This record gives sequence, C-alpha cells and structure tokens, in this order.
Amino acid sequence: MKFKPKCEATGIGSVPYKDPTLACNIVLDYFPEIPYWPQLPRRSFKESMPQFFEDFPGFVLENERIYIDSERFESELDSFCQRSEKEFTISEEYAPGLHKFLEFKEKLKNVKAVKGQIIGPVSFGLTVLDENKKPMIYNDEMRDALMLNLQLKARYQEKLLKTLHPNVMTFVDESVLSTLYTPFVGYDETRASQDLEVVLSGLEELKGIHCCCNTNWPFLLDLVDIISFDAYTYSDEFLSYPKEIGNFLQKDGIIAWGIVPNDEAAFNESSDSLMKKLESNFNYLAEKGVSYDYLLENSLITPSCGLGTRSEAITVKTFELTRELSSKLREKYKL
Repeated sequence: MKFKPKCEATGIGSVPYKDPTLACNIVLDYFPEIPYWPQLPRRSFKESMPQFFEDFPGFVLENERIYIDSERFESELDSFCQRSEKEFTISEEYAPGLHKFLEFKEKLKNVKAVKGQIIGPVSFGLTVLDENKKPMIYNDEMRDALMLNLQLKARYQEKLLKTLHPNVMTFVDESVLSTLYTPFVGYDETRASQDLEVVLSGLEELKGIHCCCNTNWPFLLDLVDIISFDAYTYSDEFLSYPKEIGNFLQKDGIIAWGIVPNDEAAFNESSDSLMKKLESNFNYLAEKGVSYDYLLENSLITPSCGLGTRSEAITVKTFELTRELSSKLREKYKL
C-alpha cells in the first residue's frame, strides 16, 4: 500500500541555525511525524549551492563564489566518470545536518516517514557558470556529469535515510523552472524533463520535486510521486489543471501544499486563516471532480519554501503555523 500522509506536516530543507544538533532537535519538535534533515547555509556557504558538488570536476569555490573551470573540468572528467558509485558521498563537512540526523535513529523509530532533499539539475545547471560566464548546462559534457553526480548523490542520501526508516521521501529542489518559458534561454521543458528523469532514476522510494516558482505544473506531475509547491502564492496557477491534479492523486500522487508563508507574511496569518485558504483550494478542486478524500489522504502541509535566509523568529512562526494547521486538519477530518 502506498504511503498516505493524511495532511501531516513537514518542512522544506534549510533553516537559519548553525548548530546541527539544535537544528535537528527543532525539526523533530515541530515535525515529529515526518522530520527531515536540516540544511544549514548560515553555518557555511558549502551548505548552499555547493552542498552536493564536493569533488565535482572543475568545481571552483572561492569565498562565496562558485564556477566551473573548463580546463580543469576536461582534465578531471575521466577520473570522475571512472569512480564507483560508493565514491559519490556527501561528507559531514558539506552536510553536517544530514550526518547529525542519522544519530537520532532511536528517536526516529516511531515516525511515519523521513525526508531528504537535493538541489535540482536545472537550478544548478542554469545558475552555475563556467569561467566565460556561460551556464554549465549548455556544455553537453558538463551537463552529463551534472546529472550523473546528482543521480548518485541522491541515491547515496536515500540509502542513508533508509537506515532510519523504510518510508523515505527525497525532494529535488528546483527554483528556476519558470525560466524555461522565457525567450532566449535555449533550454526547454523537454530537455529539463529528460534531465530530471535521470536524477530521479537514482531513487527507489518516494520521489518529489519542490518548485517555489510558477511553472507548467502538468510537466512536473508526470515526473514524480510528490509535487511540492508554494501554495500560498501560486495556488491559482496550480489549480488551473484540475484534471491533471485528479489523475495524479488517483495514481497515489502526493501534493505538498506550501500554504504557510516563509516570510514576514506569516505574522499576518493564523492557522485558521490558512485553513480557510487551503480548504478553498480543496473545494475548488472537488467542484471540478477531484475526490475530497483523495485530497485529504494524499496531502502534506509545509512552509512555502526553505527558511535558511530568514530570521529565527520567522522560522519559529512558520513552523508553529505549519504544525497547527496540520493538527487542525487531521482533527477536523479525523485523519
């Protein structure tokens, strides 16, 4: 039987803390049913964009600048391609939150699932440039290496998390998918779909994509088991595809509703106001023929996006609202 989250709460990934033990404890306090390992970008720049690219050919990290050195890439590519799968690891230096999370095995034995996350190939490939300021994704060799790296890093992460619990969900975080539909990008939805499929093929358990911008949602619904999106901002755009959403839910797809704002707007909301907004979305879909029961059983409640760049006060408020909203939904609908 497929995993049914039944409106349980979880988070997106990054938090504004520096101590991995503190961060793990906070995650477990607010999300005891579906916790996730915390990314700590304020602790080190290595925990932001470079996090999954340790030992990538030609990868240059200078202070808080990263790029791909083409000459070095060419010279290091053969040895990179000859590595065994076991060599594609994620070290504690780059992800202390992940390794600290693994130490909480006893505390995690009664959870319903655990969650991990990894940067997406489109976001990384279009953002990280070579020394000539050309996005690396336009270089076919770099693009292939990028996909291989993320595929095997995702697999490594999933295997670690499966030592904690059999139900593992891994989200590929994509923040720039809206650029696929702008002129002169030269990298389209078809290519993005191919690349995402390569990365997702490294996973055996629940596969998700988190997208915090607007995009062509059916394109993503066809790729994954879980779609995570900024429902606080983009509900109207997402809801314009009720047929595709209904088909996704019928196939046991899960929607992670990022209905809780991850910025100052959180202080202007309550769990009641957010519940009203979410139920309005559910009611709209139900009117279009989508099963309300499917929506309740196959939904997660999350913040709209990560909180690594936010204040601790905003983070606490966002986490409180997420937990409260989940509890109210589960109580009201007896989930």
